Amino acid sequence: MNSSVEIIGTDGMVRTMIDGQLVAIRHAAPEELRPSAAAPIAPVFRPQVQQVQVHPADAVLAGLNEQQCAAAMHREGVALLLGAPGSGKTATIVARIARLVLSGVPASAVLAMTFTKTAAKEMNDRLDQLGIRGCRVGTIHSVANQLLRDVSWVKALTLDEHDKMRWVVKKQLSAMRMSGAVPRAGVDFEMVRRFIAWAKLRGCGLVAGDPFHLNAQLDEQHAGLAQTMSTWVGMSPEQLTGVYWEVEKLREAQQLYSYDDMLSWAWQLLLVDPGVGERARSTWQWVIVDECQDSGPVQWDLAWMLAGLPSCIRNAGGWQCGDHRRANLLVGGDVSQSIFQFACGCPELMMRLHSLAGSETGVVIYRLPVNYRSVPEICRVSTQLVAGQSWHLIGEIKPVREALAGKAVSIEAWPTMESEAAAAVAALKEAALQPDGSVNFDNCAVLSRMSVGLHLVEIECIRQRIVYQKRAAGSFMESKEVKDVLAYLRVACGGDPDGRWAKHVVNVPFRYIGKAVLESCEAAAVEDGVSILDALMQAKLGYRQKDDLRRLFRLLGDLNELARTAETRAAQIAAGDAPAKDSDQPEAVHVDGPAGMIALMLRETQYLEELRREEGLSTMDESRAAVIGELQRIASQFLSPLRFLAYIDAVAQAVKDAKRAGLSAKEGAPGALVLSTIHRAKGLQWGHVRVVDLAEGRFPCSRADDQDEELRLLFVAVSRAADSCVISYVNAEKKSEYVGLLEHAISD
Repeated sequence: MNSSVEIIGTDGMVRTMIDGQLVAIRHAAPEELRPSAAAPIAPVFRPQVQQVQVHPADAVLAGLNEQQCAAAMHREGVALLLGAPGSGKTATIVARIARLVLSGVPASAVLAMTFTKTAAKEMNDRLDQLGIRGCRVGTIHSVANQLLRDVSWVKALTLDEHDKMRWVVKKQLSAMRMSGAVPRAGVDFEMVRRFIAWAKLRGCGLVAGDPFHLNAQLDEQHAGLAQTMSTWVGMSPEQLTGVYWEVEKLREAQQLYSYDDMLSWAWQLLLVDPGVGERARSTWQWVIVDECQDSGPVQWDLAWMLAGLPSCIRNAGGWQCGDHRRANLLVGGDVSQSIFQFACGCPELMMRLHSLAGSETGVVIYRLPVNYRSVPEICRVSTQLVAGQSWHLIGEIKPVREALAGKAVSIEAWPTMESEAAAAVAALKEAALQPDGSVNFDNCAVLSRMSVGLHLVEIECIRQRIVYQKRAAGSFMESKEVKDVLAYLRVACGGDPDGRWAKHVVNVPFRYIGKAVLESCEAAAVEDGVSILDALMQAKLGYRQKDDLRRLFRLLGDLNELARTAETRAAQIAAGDAPAKDSDQPEAVHVDGPAGMIALMLRETQYLEELRREEGLSTMDESRAAVIGELQRIASQFLSPLRFLAYIDAVAQAVKDAKRAGLSAKEGAPGALVLSTIHRAKGLQWGHVRVVDLAEGRFPCSRADDQDEELRLLFVAVSRAADSCVISYVNAEKKSEYVGLLEHAISD
């Protein structure tokens, strides 16, 4: 018969022991902590608190709730840890590592992998505070790199940390276009790059030279992926594979390998060399991987094989192979926060492991539904947003905190994007006000689905001299799209005294006029005292180049006529000789002037279509089109093209001045207001959050591959907030479907 005993420790926790082994832990109820006249009859034993000392291995569990303790006490076998936002998943993983080490497991035998250096540093810092040192805690890429550095031929290669291969791919694609190996038009550069990355991260990436002797086996899967993606890319599967192979040969010639190569090669190395896996497992007997909802197949498989389980990719039914009880693997994450499908994130992998739970497989599921971050209303609304979705595996998010005064989640409508941005900054400034009258934005953030949605918030911060930290790719004013479109307007309006912008528009879009021809014509223009465009028309060019230049001249002439008409009308309005707006247009919105000029330029040059061909405006790179949309919206507020250009130049200068003055702070700067895309806010939290730009087509993005992921983005945005979350939109635009979804969640 098993001997069962319950013991109350000095830390106020009740530990259940069976045959001397700790099997469960929970917080003691108040009545259990009161001294009793006599101890209960065995097998339950509750002595006075002061009589029991706690083993150091169990002491690390103090402060954890019952679900966290159960996960931290997991010893052997495969386990899935599902943690809701703010549930203390990292604290639970750290407690499990500490408990393993304090109970006798060598620290060097524990391998913990995560996806960012920041997350790895946080885990190491927490372990260090507990006195636990010597565990291998790092990014999954660093572990893959460590495995590869034991292979002599890899040591000679250089890691492409600056993404040099991006430009190699672009150059190679351009050369293959010119040779006719791939179509000249309709090819999406970004999708070509995604195909190359996905081939490597999905386990069908061929390697030049075939050092792992796996190319023949991988070729069929590689061809299958090429077939699937060919219509998205704009070329045949054979052409797509041809581009991949040429780029791979260039990579080998330059002795570079990327982060994607690192993962793919480490995975292939484990497949073909049993000794590598055996050496790794002799060092690391306990494997822990966090944030697995964003893992791709190869990342997932690496962890699987490092734990001693068969490859899920290369073995039919690999999920069912092996003894899950003997493999010490714990994977953590939350499928409802999976938002990186464009980077090959595959939440289905975690869902599949979840479906395997049970005594037959030995897979154990631990859920952490208790949220320590957010007030009850935020937890409730977050739950409502994803309730009923097959991928929401945690269920109801349960708050610990008490409700605060006022509404924690609300929706606001504003007449313009400018007023929306001003309201967001004003509200957060009030929330950031300190008792001494100072303002500290450490606990505040503005989030947007697209980086362009933060542009006006940035301008408002500059206007109010507020220090801000922007966590978003690129700068609106410095983007290629803004420069390209404005170059046409500058030339047409006569704002190009040195010919800089005329030279810029010659190949926007690409008109097959090479650098040598441009330089020759530029020199001739200076010598003859004419514009570079005139010099080009006198140069010896091919028929297609001449025809394209004639079209460019006509377009610039038409734009100039529009500009002159708009300036004349603006002068008449200023003199009181004309109405201030079109009778059928809303106040302060103009369809002519600079907005009309931009529309004409986009239409005549087919700029967006050409951008897809030249730069690769893929379905996931929707911000490129959004940038142009924002520029058109700003232009619609002006009738005079010259005033519009002056405004743009002033704003661009203000952004530069803000950087020099320290208003635009570096990441992690204290007291700065965070402006972030939702993707870059993942894993972070603030007391007060404003989510802006809920406009139809932008959030959810109409061009996104997976609308489920768009909903998960909204879930992530709302759940970043601890005390308050305000979601806003412009009521002059078509409301996002998410507005209704949020209204329903708030009212329930």
